[in-house]
Amino acid sequence: MFIINTSGAASFIESISGNAVTSMLLQKQYGNTTAFEVTGWTDIYPDVTITAGNNDTLTFDIDGINHSITIASGTYSTLTAGGESDLAKTLNDAFTNAGLNVKTYIVGVQGNETDPKRVINFAIYESEGTHTFGNVGGNARSTFMDKIEYPAWKSIDSSGTVSGNCTGFPASITGNVNLSSGLTITGGVNDILNLKVDGVWKSIMLNAGVHTSASL
Repeated sequence: MFIINTSGAASFIESISGNAVTSMLLQKQYGNTTAFEVTGWTDIYPDVTITAGNNDTLTFDIDGINHSITIASGTYSTLTAGGESDLAKTLNDAFTNAGLNVKTYIVGVQGNETDPKRVINFAIYESEGTHTFGNVGGNARSTFMDKIEYPAWKSIDSSGTVSGNCTGFPASITGNVNLSSGLTITGGVNDILNLKVDGVWKSIMLNAGVHTSASL
Protein backbone atom coordinates (compact mmCIF):
# COMPACT_ATOMS: atom_id res chain seq x y z
CA MET A 1 0.00 0.00 0.00
CA PHE A 2 1.24 3.51 -0.76
CA ILE A 3 0.00 7.11 -0.88
CA ILE A 4 0.68 9.86 -3.43
CA ASN A 5 0.41 13.32 -1.86
CA THR A 6 0.22 16.65 -3.63
CA SER A 7 2.62 19.28 -2.36
CA GLY A 8 0.05 22.02 -1.77
CA ALA A 9 -2.31 21.84 1.17
CA ALA A 10 -5.08 23.37 -0.93
CA SER A 11 -4.64 21.14 -3.97
CA PHE A 12 -7.64 19.19 -5.21
CA ILE A 13 -7.28 15.90 -7.11
CA GLU A 14 -10.30 15.75 -9.42
CA SER A 15 -9.56 12.71 -11.57
CA ILE A 16 -7.03 9.94 -12.27
CA SER A 17 -6.42 7.98 -15.48
CA GLY A 18 -3.70 6.17 -17.42
CA ASN A 19 -2.65 2.57 -17.96
CA ALA A 20 -1.04 2.37 -14.50
CA VAL A 21 -4.26 2.92 -12.58
CA THR A 22 -5.48 -0.68 -12.62
CA SER A 23 -2.14 -2.34 -11.83
CA MET A 24 -1.57 -0.01 -8.90
CA LEU A 25 -5.17 -0.35 -7.63
CA LEU A 26 -5.43 3.40 -7.16
CA GLN A 27 -8.30 4.89 -5.23
CA LYS A 28 -9.01 8.60 -5.60
CA GLN A 29 -9.11 10.64 -2.40
CA TYR A 30 -10.65 14.10 -2.33
CA GLY A 31 -8.26 15.53 0.21
CA ASN A 32 -8.12 19.32 -0.04
CA THR A 33 -9.01 22.34 2.00
CA THR A 34 -12.29 22.41 3.80
CA ALA A 35 -14.31 24.97 1.91
CA PHE A 36 -15.50 28.40 2.93
CA GLU A 37 -19.18 28.15 2.03
CA VAL A 38 -21.77 30.80 1.23
CA THR A 39 -25.41 30.34 0.29
CA GLY A 40 -27.63 32.46 -1.90
CA TRP A 41 -31.04 33.04 -0.39
CA THR A 42 -33.06 33.12 -3.63
CA ASP A 43 -35.49 30.26 -4.26
CA ILE A 44 -34.53 28.43 -7.48
CA TYR A 45 -37.02 25.52 -7.29
CA PRO A 46 -37.68 23.60 -9.54
CA ASP A 47 -35.58 25.04 -12.39
CA VAL A 48 -33.86 28.18 -13.63
CA THR A 49 -34.06 29.67 -17.12
CA ILE A 50 -30.97 31.55 -18.30
CA THR A 51 -31.34 33.99 -21.17
CA ALA A 52 -28.37 35.61 -22.90
CA GLY A 53 -28.11 39.30 -22.04
CA ASN A 54 -30.79 39.00 -19.38
CA ASN A 55 -29.42 36.84 -16.54
CA ASP A 56 -26.34 35.06 -17.89
CA THR A 57 -23.52 36.86 -16.07
CA LEU A 58 -22.55 36.63 -12.41
CA THR A 59 -19.73 38.71 -10.93
CA PHE A 60 -18.27 38.49 -7.43
CA ASP A 61 -15.13 39.15 -5.40
CA ILE A 62 -12.96 36.51 -3.74
CA ASP A 63 -10.36 38.06 -1.46
CA GLY A 64 -10.98 41.44 -3.08
CA ILE A 65 -10.34 40.19 -6.63
CA ASN A 66 -13.27 40.48 -9.01
CA HIS A 67 -14.30 37.47 -11.08
CA SER A 68 -16.99 36.88 -13.67
CA ILE A 69 -18.68 33.77 -15.04
CA THR A 70 -20.96 33.49 -18.05
CA ILE A 71 -23.73 30.91 -17.97
CA ALA A 72 -24.97 29.30 -21.19
CA SER A 73 -28.60 29.97 -22.11
CA GLY A 74 -31.10 27.22 -21.29
CA THR A 75 -33.49 25.91 -18.68
CA TYR A 76 -31.74 23.95 -15.94
CA SER A 77 -33.30 21.67 -13.37
CA THR A 78 -32.26 22.17 -9.75
CA LEU A 79 -33.30 18.63 -8.83
CA THR A 80 -30.73 15.87 -8.49
CA ALA A 81 -31.07 12.34 -9.81
CA GLY A 82 -28.25 10.37 -8.25
CA GLY A 83 -25.70 13.13 -8.85
CA GLU A 84 -25.34 16.85 -9.36
CA SER A 85 -28.26 18.76 -10.84
CA ASP A 86 -28.22 20.24 -14.35
CA LEU A 87 -27.83 23.72 -12.87
CA ALA A 88 -24.96 22.74 -10.56
CA LYS A 89 -23.09 21.06 -13.42
CA THR A 90 -23.53 24.11 -15.66
CA LEU A 91 -22.27 26.49 -12.96
CA ASN A 92 -19.36 24.20 -12.08
CA ASP A 93 -18.34 24.15 -15.75
CA ALA A 94 -18.48 27.95 -15.79
CA PHE A 95 -16.29 28.17 -12.66
CA THR A 96 -13.79 25.72 -14.18
CA ASN A 97 -13.67 27.71 -17.43
CA ALA A 98 -12.94 30.83 -15.38
CA GLY A 99 -10.07 29.04 -13.59
CA LEU A 100 -11.81 29.15 -10.20
CA ASN A 101 -11.77 26.40 -7.58
CA VAL A 102 -15.41 26.89 -6.62
CA LYS A 103 -17.96 24.08 -6.46
CA THR A 104 -21.72 24.53 -6.64
CA TYR A 105 -24.31 22.56 -4.70
CA ILE A 106 -28.07 22.87 -4.67
CA VAL A 107 -29.51 22.54 -1.18
CA GLY A 108 -33.04 22.23 0.08
CA VAL A 109 -34.40 24.51 2.78
CA GLN A 110 -37.30 24.16 5.14
CA GLY A 111 -40.63 24.04 3.35
CA ASN A 112 -43.37 21.57 2.67
CA GLU A 113 -44.61 19.34 -0.13
CA THR A 114 -46.66 22.14 -1.69
CA ASP A 115 -43.97 24.79 -1.25
CA PRO A 116 -40.53 23.17 -1.62
CA LYS A 117 -37.52 25.43 -1.89
CA ARG A 118 -34.03 25.14 -3.34
CA VAL A 119 -31.13 27.55 -2.94
CA ILE A 120 -27.60 27.65 -4.30
CA ASN A 121 -24.46 27.02 -2.27
CA PHE A 122 -20.92 27.99 -3.32
CA ALA A 123 -18.04 26.04 -1.75
CA ILE A 124 -14.89 28.14 -2.17
CA TYR A 125 -11.62 26.18 -1.98
CA GLU A 126 -8.63 28.42 -1.26
CA SER A 127 -5.42 28.16 0.74
CA GLU A 128 -5.55 27.77 4.50
CA GLY A 129 -6.66 30.88 6.35
CA THR A 130 -9.38 33.52 6.28
CA HIS A 131 -10.97 34.52 2.96
CA THR A 132 -13.67 36.90 1.82
CA PHE A 133 -16.55 36.68 -0.66
CA GLY A 134 -18.99 39.34 -1.78
CA ASN A 135 -19.69 42.29 -4.05
CA VAL A 136 -22.02 40.06 -6.05
CA GLY A 137 -23.25 41.64 -9.26
CA GLY A 138 -24.04 40.97 -12.88
CA ASN A 139 -27.45 40.51 -14.43
CA ALA A 140 -27.79 37.05 -12.78
CA ARG A 141 -27.47 38.43 -9.24
CA SER A 142 -31.20 38.42 -8.50
CA THR A 143 -31.55 34.97 -10.10
CA PHE A 144 -29.13 33.30 -7.71
CA MET A 145 -27.88 35.42 -4.86
CA ASP A 146 -29.59 38.66 -3.88
CA LYS A 147 -28.69 37.84 -0.27
CA ILE A 148 -25.82 35.80 1.18
CA GLU A 149 -26.14 33.43 4.08
CA TYR A 150 -22.83 32.35 5.59
CA PRO A 151 -21.53 30.55 8.71
CA ALA A 152 -23.34 31.29 11.99
CA TRP A 153 -26.65 31.64 10.12
CA LYS A 154 -26.15 35.29 9.28
CA SER A 155 -27.32 36.92 6.06
CA ILE A 156 -26.56 40.21 4.34
CA ASP A 157 -27.29 41.85 1.02
CA SER A 158 -25.00 40.20 -1.53
CA SER A 159 -23.44 43.53 -2.47
CA GLY A 160 -21.66 43.31 0.89
CA THR A 161 -18.74 41.08 1.91
CA VAL A 162 -18.54 38.08 4.25
CA SER A 163 -15.52 36.18 5.54
CA GLY A 164 -14.80 32.57 6.43
CA ASN A 165 -11.98 30.10 6.97
CA CYS A 166 -10.44 27.31 4.91
CA THR A 167 -8.52 24.56 6.71
CA GLY A 168 -6.20 22.49 4.55
CA PHE A 169 -4.72 19.02 4.33
CA PRO A 170 -2.87 17.43 1.39
CA ALA A 171 -4.80 15.76 -1.40
CA SER A 172 -3.81 12.13 -1.86
CA ILE A 173 -4.32 8.97 -3.87
CA THR A 174 -4.02 5.58 -2.19
CA GLY A 175 -2.75 2.46 -3.96
CA ASN A 176 -3.81 -0.87 -2.48
CA VAL A 177 -1.45 -3.12 -4.45
CA ASN A 178 0.80 -5.38 -2.34
CA LEU A 179 4.40 -4.20 -2.82
CA SER A 180 6.06 -6.83 -0.65
CA SER A 181 7.16 -8.79 -3.76
CA GLY A 182 7.67 -5.67 -5.87
CA LEU A 183 5.59 -4.12 -8.66
CA THR A 184 6.60 -4.71 -12.27
CA ILE A 185 6.26 -1.65 -14.54
CA THR A 186 6.30 -2.39 -18.27
CA GLY A 187 6.67 0.34 -20.87
CA GLY A 188 3.46 0.93 -22.80
CA VAL A 189 1.53 -1.39 -20.50
CA ASN A 190 1.31 0.19 -17.04
CA ASP A 191 3.78 3.08 -17.04
CA ILE A 192 1.58 6.19 -17.32
CA LEU A 193 -0.38 7.91 -14.59
CA ASN A 194 -2.45 11.04 -15.27
CA LEU A 195 -3.70 13.27 -12.44
CA LYS A 196 -6.05 16.22 -12.75
CA VAL A 197 -4.92 18.56 -9.96
CA ASP A 198 -6.74 21.87 -9.44
CA GLY A 199 -8.20 21.63 -12.94
CA VAL A 200 -4.85 20.95 -14.67
CA TRP A 201 -3.88 17.55 -16.08
CA LYS A 202 -0.40 16.33 -15.11
CA SER A 203 1.20 13.19 -16.56
CA ILE A 204 3.74 10.94 -14.81
CA MET A 205 5.75 8.30 -16.70
CA LEU A 206 7.08 5.51 -14.50
CA ASN A 207 10.42 3.84 -15.20
CA ALA A 208 10.19 0.27 -16.43
CA GLY A 209 11.41 -2.42 -14.04
CA VAL A 210 10.53 -4.08 -10.76
CA HIS A 211 9.88 -1.51 -8.03
CA THR A 212 9.78 -1.74 -4.27
CA SER A 213 7.87 0.73 -2.13
CA ALA A 214 11.06 2.77 -1.81
CA SER A 215 11.91 2.96 -5.52
CA LEU A 216 8.32 3.54 -6.64
